[in-house]
Amino acid sequence: MMRILTIFLLWSAPLWAAHSVSYYRDIRPIIEDKCLACHAQGSVAFSFEDPERGYDFRAAIVGAVVARRMPPWMAEPGHQRYLNDYSLSDAQLALFERWGAAGYPKGRPRQSTRNAKAPAGFVGDVTVALAGSRDFLPDQTHPDDYRCFVTRWPLDHPAYVTGIGATPGNARISHHAIIYIGEPSHLPVYQEFVAAEGGQGYRCFGGPVADRLAEPGQREAFVASHKESFEELANGQYWLAHWAPGMEGYDLPPGTGIPVKPGATVVVQMHYFSGFAPNERDAGSVLHFKTAEQVAKPAMNWPLSRSEWLQGKSNGSLVVPAKGKSSVSFAASLLGLDQYIAVASGRPLADFDRIEIHSVNVHMHLIGAAGRVRLLHDDTAEILLNVPRYQFGWQRDFFLAQPRRVALDRLDATQLEVQCEFANPGAEPVYGGYGSKEEMCYNFSLLALAKGEDHKDSARKPAP
Repeated sequence: MMRILTIFLLWSAPLWAAHSVSYYRDIRPIIEDKCLACHAQGSVAFSFEDPERGYDFRAAIVGAVVARRMPPWMAEPGHQRYLNDYSLSDAQLALFERWGAAGYPKGRPRQSTRNAKAPAGFVGDVTVALAGSRDFLPDQTHPDDYRCFVTRWPLDHPAYVTGIGATPGNARISHHAIIYIGEPSHLPVYQEFVAAEGGQGYRCFGGPVADRLAEPGQREAFVASHKESFEELANGQYWLAHWAPGMEGYDLPPGTGIPVKPGATVVVQMHYFSGFAPNERDAGSVLHFKTAEQVAKPAMNWPLSRSEWLQGKSNGSLVVPAKGKSSVSFAASLLGLDQYIAVASGRPLADFDRIEIHSVNVHMHLIGAAGRVRLLHDDTAEILLNVPRYQFGWQRDFFLAQPRRVALDRLDATQLEVQCEFANPGAEPVYGGYGSKEEMCYNFSLLALAKGEDHKDSARKPAP
């Protein structure tokens, strides 16, 4: 009997070894590959660079990973492949879960592999300093401060932006940035917003328009004193790019570029997070852009939404009841977007035969719960992005590994659809609008005009 037991133990030992999980052998390589871009010295989150220090956070790491709060990749797997995907696979998630269940065994230390994968520095040809952000102290009464800084696009000739990078003045408090481009003629209006709040930017949660314009009487006062209407200011800008820690810099898809007018208004919404670095200041953040005088594929970020939703209190189009839930959806044809991009870029439409859809990005505010973007054609639909657990602080552009192509003669039969779900825990209803205490539902997609033999419509899946 003892001999049989010994043989069984010897035979099964390799199976036990194969199923054991240790920090240094199994978990640490994943942390180095997926987490250190943000969890590093001088970054916005506590550092895991020292392996032993990282191990001290073992319970918190496993809890956040198993709950899928970290890494903060919102796109649901199984629908599309995205560029720069730092999400964890099911197998990697299972490793963390098994590691925690086993009591966090450490294993034998090993040499780090992170340096071998260090990204090359981003080098742009245009630099834009955020005016007013030098020695800026974020609001210390809240951990999150959304602040807009305004400057002028420095080039005096038309150009295309083909890449974006950033050097935060203080990476420990710089959570993310969204760059908007406005009409050159609107620069004085945005500068008024800055001056009205002390000369170091202005509060802006939902976009580049000042938060206070959503307060009672402020919008009416603005309309009465400016030739530009509120809607003209809101519609006269577009989302250029998004930056977050770990994105040292990135290029737009090959051959594409977004046109920027000479002297355009640049509004940068900085999200400062002081939770890990109270009383620390921004010493001056800088943006870097790659530009080209011409590109093969002129592109624009198309904001898909319904303007009625931004007047939710007056028309009831977007209302989230107290302690309740609601959802909205909207689909729009791609017809006319080809002309819009051609006019914005000054290019003849006859030079192109298709539109390419390169990215998607669901945008809501604090009570956003879930969102989805679909490509519709006839009676079929394809999910381009599904976000089952939306988090405002972790939004980003999701670039498709394979862009969806639609021939120009099929645009009228093709639509993009955005759907947003909201969950309101508060005692008062929340309405659609521009302000920080209001809600919105947008999809921003990078669309490019292109020409080539591979212009067939995208393969589509049956509508769910």
